[in-house]
Amino acid sequence: MSEKPPPSSSSSPSAVATLSPLNRVLSPPLNLLPPNTPPHLFPSAVSYFNSLPWCAALINDHSPSAGRLPGHGQAIAFIPQCFNPVSARHDQFVGRTLSHGHPDAGSHSSGSSEGEGEGRTRGPPIRHLLSLFRPADDTELRDPSRPILRVATLFALGDGTSGYEGIVHGGLTATILDESLGVVNELNTALGKEGSLFSASSVTASLSVKFLAPVATTEKAICVTSWVEGMQGRKTIMKAEVTNGKGEKLAVAESVWVAVKPRL
Repeated sequence: MSEKPPPSSSSSPSAVATLSPLNRVLSPPLNLLPPNTPPHLFPSAVSYFNSLPWCAALINDHSPSAGRLPGHGQAIAFIPQCFNPVSARHDQFVGRTLSHGHPDAGSHSSGSSEGEGEGRTRGPPIRHLLSLFRPADDTELRDPSRPILRVATLFALGDGTSGYEGIVHGGLTATILDESLGVVNELNTALGKEGSLFSASSVTASLSVKFLAPVATTEKAICVTSWVEGMQGRKTIMKAEVTNGKGEKLAVAESVWVAVKPRL
């Protein structure tokens, strides 16, 4: 979920259920296996990003002390719920509109650039998505009182993403940032971390984006690193940045997320 919903006088079960945690995080390494998950979804994403050297390093490096995702051990991979919707009524924008229902998820080919040959495409706007986290030490993952505070999310972009020719539309960049920020609290909910922030769904209260450099449509993958700056009651103060394979910073964001009350 992203934008903060408008106030509603409805108290129907369906209205409340829409904002309830959906527990759709997919992570075979953590034995998080939501029902009715497409069987190809996780392995195809891991395979694709492992085919790109800089992404493979992010996934497989052991206990890096710096970089996008420092921490203890190897990164733990998962698919967030926006790319694994529970039904056709949920997460439609990213999970269906931008991914076309994952028809390209089984393909590892980078394809051609936009406009190269009639009928030749690189798949939907978002072909693959894979999030990663690395615990700070060997106890953080299992300790319910210690939330995960940093997540890196890889996006493989396809066709139909440009604003100006050759440049990814700023609205898509903002969407990618927004979804990546939301993944942090979503992960902690899936891991059973303690606190009111993780027992309810969180939504975007504010999002400020600075575009620093164009995101080229020819990028085979980009990375959004999101982290928690602070927690205040039901609010999570967060930041994020978009980088490419060269480590160049393309956009940054500051955001506040709010855990919604049980009934709106």
